[in-house]
Amino acid sequence: GLWFDRRRDNHDTEKRADDRVQPPFLEQPWARSSEGTAWDGLPKYDLTRFNEWYFSRLKEFATLCRAKGCILFHNFYMQHALLEQQAHYVDFPWRPANCAQDTGMPDSFPAANAFYDVTDPRRRELHRAYIRKCLDELGDQTNVVHLASEEYTGPVSFMQFWIDTILEWQQQTGKRVKIGLVGTKDVVDALLADPSRGPHVSVICLSYWWYNAD
Repeated sequence: GLWFDRRRDNHDTEKRADDRVQPPFLEQPWARSSEGTAWDGLPKYDLTRFNEWYFSRLKEFATLCRAKGCILFHNFYMQHALLEQQAHYVDFPWRPANCAQDTGMPDSFPAANAFYDVTDPRRRELHRAYIRKCLDELGDQTNVVHLASEEYTGPVSFMQFWIDTILEWQQQTGKRVKIGLVGTKDVVDALLADPSRGPHVSVICLSYWWYNAD
């Protein structure tokens, strides 16, 4: 979700004075900490811990999809909050105002370049832990296709890291998941031509081939 509760629906950017949230809620995969106050008036996120209710519902949804013979396209991330406007970013869990960890993320958007920069050891380990958590929860679901992000127009380097993390998890667990590629055409082409990564791709998404990074 772009924000946790409905108070942000009017796209304002003001810090909430209290925690009087308005449902329905858009749960995030990360758990809340007991530290400080985030921009939405609730406790800050702890990016090293996960929202078990969120993942239980996600797993339940994948199971229901399988029972109905449906494929679930699971996006690990949602790029929209990082680029579109400040109202979409103010409540983003990785924004410094909202989490207990030092993420090194900017206070204002655009924030995609920093988010996808896995040369930063802090963010790299947070990404790695989250990716593995998603795989631990959905790795037994044969009807799930894993995609890096909705609206992904980021660099090939992040996609390489994302795939490598999946391949590492597969080697350690002995399980196999379906990897889907989503991104601009140059990124998808580069990954498909990569002999160490391309053969592991099961699905190609063409949604963002219209976008030219140049």
